[in-house]
Amino acid sequence: MKKQVEKLRLARERLQHSIDAAIRNGEAIEGVVDNWLKEVDEITELAMKVVEGEEEAKTRRSDAAACLDLKLRHQLSHKAKKIAQAMDEVLENCKFDKVSYRPAPQGRLIEAQRDDNIHVIGVWGMAGVGKSTLVREVANQAKEEKLFDDVAIANVAHSPDLTQIQREIANMLDLKFYVESSVIGRAICLRQRLTRTKDKKMILVILDDICEMGTQKNFGLKVLLEEEAWSLFKKLASDCVKDPNWGSIATEVAKECEGLPLALVTVSKALKNKELYGWKNALQLLRNPALRGLTTMQSKIYYSIELSYEHLETSRDHNMFVARVDHGGLIEWPDANALKRCEAFSFQGMRKLKVLDLTKMQLSSLPSSLRLLENLQTLCLDQCVLEDISVIGKLTNLAILSLHASEISQLPREMGFLTCLRLLNLSDCSKFEVIPPNVLSSLVALEELYMGNSFVQWEVEGLNNASLAELKHLSHLSTLNIHIPNASNLPKDLLFEKLQRYVIFVGDKWDWSDGQEEASTTLKLKLYTSFQLEGGIKMLLNRTENLYLDELKGIKSVLHGLNREGFQQLKHLYIQNNPEIKYIINLKMSVIAFPTLETFHLKNMTGLEEICHGQLPNLTSFGKLRVVKVEHCDKLKYLFSSSIAKVLSQLKELEIGECSIMVAIVMKEEGKMEDKDTASLFPQLCRLGLKHLPKLMSFLSTQKSLVIDVGEITMEGKPDFHMPILHEHVVFPNLERLEPSSIGLEDIQGNQRQASRYMGQLKYLSILECEVMEEILVTEDLGVVEETTPNVLFPLLELLVLSELPMLKRLCEGSNIKFPSLKFLWIEKCPNLKTFISKPVSLDMTTSCKELKEINAAESPHTAMQPLFNEEVAFPCLERLAIARTDTLKEIWWNQFAVDSFYKLQDLTVISCENLVNIFRSDMLERFKSLEELTVGDCGSLQEVFEVQGINAKETQVVTSKEPKPIFSFQNLRRVHVSRCRNLKSLFPAFVATCLTQLEKLVMVDCKVLEEIVAGNEAEQPIAKLVFSRVTVLHLVQLPFLRWFYPGVHTSEWPKLKNMLVAKCPRVEIFASGLSSFQDILGQSHVEIPIKQPLFLVDDEVSIFPSLEKLRIFCMADLKIIWHGQFNADSFGKPEAMKVEFCENLIDPQKTCGVTATQLKELHLLHLPQLKHVWSMDPHETFSFQSPLDSDEAMKFFKLQIHSMESPPISVEYESSYTVKAIVLSYQNSGASPEERIIEIGYC
Repeated sequence: MKKQVEKLRLARERLQHSIDAAIRNGEAIEGVVDNWLKEVDEITELAMKVVEGEEEAKTRRSDAAACLDLKLRHQLSHKAKKIAQAMDEVLENCKFDKVSYRPAPQGRLIEAQRDDNIHVIGVWGMAGVGKSTLVREVANQAKEEKLFDDVAIANVAHSPDLTQIQREIANMLDLKFYVESSVIGRAICLRQRLTRTKDKKMILVILDDICEMGTQKNFGLKVLLEEEAWSLFKKLASDCVKDPNWGSIATEVAKECEGLPLALVTVSKALKNKELYGWKNALQLLRNPALRGLTTMQSKIYYSIELSYEHLETSRDHNMFVARVDHGGLIEWPDANALKRCEAFSFQGMRKLKVLDLTKMQLSSLPSSLRLLENLQTLCLDQCVLEDISVIGKLTNLAILSLHASEISQLPREMGFLTCLRLLNLSDCSKFEVIPPNVLSSLVALEELYMGNSFVQWEVEGLNNASLAELKHLSHLSTLNIHIPNASNLPKDLLFEKLQRYVIFVGDKWDWSDGQEEASTTLKLKLYTSFQLEGGIKMLLNRTENLYLDELKGIKSVLHGLNREGFQQLKHLYIQNNPEIKYIINLKMSVIAFPTLETFHLKNMTGLEEICHGQLPNLTSFGKLRVVKVEHCDKLKYLFSSSIAKVLSQLKELEIGECSIMVAIVMKEEGKMEDKDTASLFPQLCRLGLKHLPKLMSFLSTQKSLVIDVGEITMEGKPDFHMPILHEHVVFPNLERLEPSSIGLEDIQGNQRQASRYMGQLKYLSILECEVMEEILVTEDLGVVEETTPNVLFPLLELLVLSELPMLKRLCEGSNIKFPSLKFLWIEKCPNLKTFISKPVSLDMTTSCKELKEINAAESPHTAMQPLFNEEVAFPCLERLAIARTDTLKEIWWNQFAVDSFYKLQDLTVISCENLVNIFRSDMLERFKSLEELTVGDCGSLQEVFEVQGINAKETQVVTSKEPKPIFSFQNLRRVHVSRCRNLKSLFPAFVATCLTQLEKLVMVDCKVLEEIVAGNEAEQPIAKLVFSRVTVLHLVQLPFLRWFYPGVHTSEWPKLKNMLVAKCPRVEIFASGLSSFQDILGQSHVEIPIKQPLFLVDDEVSIFPSLEKLRIFCMADLKIIWHGQFNADSFGKPEAMKVEFCENLIDPQKTCGVTATQLKELHLLHLPQLKHVWSMDPHETFSFQSPLDSDEAMKFFKLQIHSMESPPISVEYESSYTVKAIVLSYQNSGASPEERIIEIGYC
């Protein structure tokens, strides 16, 4: 027992040492440890009692006493066994992973703030550990918990500016200093404010970045533990760290941040969503040795900020990132804009400066004092205009130099002295032409060289300019971006052995501005001879991820001629303009080819005969291929053999175009694929695009079906009626986009009932320019079939485009067909389209295919009379419908619909449907309550947009033999645009016009016989008032028969109208008139009402256009008066511009213009020969002139009577002796900048 007690004591003592150390480090003890200690103390106390009892029993001397105590000793022995067992268990449980944890510092700080005896608290820690962030968070929490009423924060820094500190504190406390108060005076004011007790307010003052201060309680912040650091890093870096390709390198990057929160946050955010090579670059940067004069931790902060700078996306972001290192800490540059304005800037006294950013500077030469920055390690001169930069040669410790996108023509020879330079960025320097010989070769420490879209004047010998041979001396070079226009300049012994990241262009074809794939290794080659592939270029092919090939002379097969190892690292392959290449793979040996390839593009490969010549031996070849695009391959009869096709399980996009003899996409090799296997081809295919494939007969073909004679390519066994591209042997379960264009097929799919099963995920179907296509889907059964439940086609289809299909008659035959998800339907240039879904013709079961073809060819009268949409098709989710250039179309809708069709239609466009009579039938108007936009144009036979036959307008009901039903008349319609409808006489029926509460824009253009916008009908009750409460734009243009907006005595209101244009409406005599004035004219006139009715009638007491900003009136031959009668003072709001032109009969109004001229910024009056006055009354305080103009002179130049008053100076520009081009007036507006106003008067 004693031995066990001793063991337990030693274990407790050992654990207590760890606990004491943790407490000294400000850590909290784990609860399980505290419980263990309590358990040890309790069991030790029990054990000691047992031991003492046994000792006492042994000291008893008499045998009698011993016998009497025998029972007690037996009990103690039994109890001792239990305690011993318990002590063993306690000792077993003392193995803790950790005894303590770091409590959240916020909680400890808050507790300290609650202590009334503590007034000054210190938070200390190294730079970047999060002190400033912590205290600001605690301040917010303390204020939320109402521990303090006000919080003031000031930055002290290493060289305190007392005045600035006092101002910062005072501003946050709303304390105003006297202008001339001293530092001491301001300190007294602050003390009084902080110690004022009458308002009993508690104030928290935070002094950030302070070196020393007497404190009552201190809290130390340390770097994060590894688990904490990884948790923070993973949270900020997003999902990319979960990728197995990123995971290991991401953890390494996080470790290199050394637990510093600033580094972890900066690096993780900089690398978020970046490619793998970006992570590798970051890891290499963070592993660089500590910078001279900085500790390891300070260097980590420096490198993380440098990394963040490099990943900034815009020049504005770079400009804001102007910082320097002083005494080991980062502080903001005092005034970057002031620096840019200096022609000479002195760096005297900045010897410790390590980072200098002078982005967007314009300097003829760099300041000579720059040489004093002997510790400078990073110099950024991006987007600068530079001439002489030779002083850079004095910065011998420089490690990073960036001249990105700067205007510089040459590097100075002095650059050769930068033997410590590790990164040189000369990219996007468009005027860069000269690098003196031997400068690059002198940069022996260079690791990264960026020259993309920049210097290209490489020489072979290097007499006047740099040669590529100098790169051989850069033994540390790991990153290179370079363009070599002439491949013959490449030295054969330039091996690029240590390159890890590169973008190298060889040949004059390439444009650096073309988008590059996100890859760490990119190679673009245009070589004139095959021997140029030897040496370093061929070595790079083994590890290139992104490869472009253009015009490779002497290469017949890509795999055999370029890389017999199979391009094991290649991810993206682009081959173009290579007429000599016959095969991508010519299998003369067993090799795994392109195992990591993801993207494969072929363009203008006029000699290409096969992708793979021979059977592919290895199933992992092409196994990761996702995107294939092929165009202008004129000798390619098929794209894939079945042996290749069956391994393309990851293929997502397939696009083929301009292949003139291609018969099939996949050629089925005999004995290599069973019919059941074809159904599993391309299981992940999402997009299929087929464009300009005139010989294409089917997706899948057998080898026997291909005829060698290119001119007579046919498909053996072609059916008499159709050969669909998709059938039961070709299934794409994940296809989302299908885009056939200019292919020679009569239909797309041969089994309508299985369409949903074949392409159940299809969302986008676009069929263009297929000249012989008569229908999209072919019915599998003959005869009429009554469908009791909806036949769902393409359950997820959202967009359907049918364009330039001259033979298309219908989508398919069928009944009760539903498109449950279709939102957008576009039909264009389908002249033979009679109906979308035609009802099946009843046929005898013995009807042959030939007879069926003849029946379909001869259009029945019933089909010819069908509208585009009938009751057999349902569109419950359709939002946008566009019908264009379909001349045979006479009716869009049938008098019966599927129950839930068209209720969600928001946008309807009908263009160039020459035989269409109306848009909306009277018996289906309630369907379109969701319609927001209506566009109608070039419909020559259109007589009505909204059919009124069958409408009882007085009750606004549809008249039928059954109970009348109310009409929902387009209450959500917002925009209406109607143009070039030569037989349209009116736009809205009256009952529709009164319901347009949401209308915002109305445009009517070139409707030859239109007489009125809102139709008048003798059978209707006249409308007394029209209110368009939301209309902001109204354009009425080229309407030769338009006389009024609505006939008869009425008024209209346009409270939000801002932009009005009325042009080429020659029959309008009066633009607008007050109602009382018009009624007076009626009382005096013996002529019928319509003769002089104005375009707009206005209530005299109501503002007609209170929001009007722009009014334009053009080419109104009969217009005599713009404003007639008296108007409300604010009837025309505050118009900014008014323009009236080519109104030959326009005269001056009788009393007032209705527009206060002080509101106008522009007034244009041109070609108004009858105009005598701009305003009939003296326009005092409107437009007037400082110096009176002689009336005779005014008549001579203007033919216009001008009243002159005093006003600011004017300038007059004369176009000719009888016209004034412009009068520009300026006036000073109570301290504001002068405002320019323009009057343009001509040919008046």
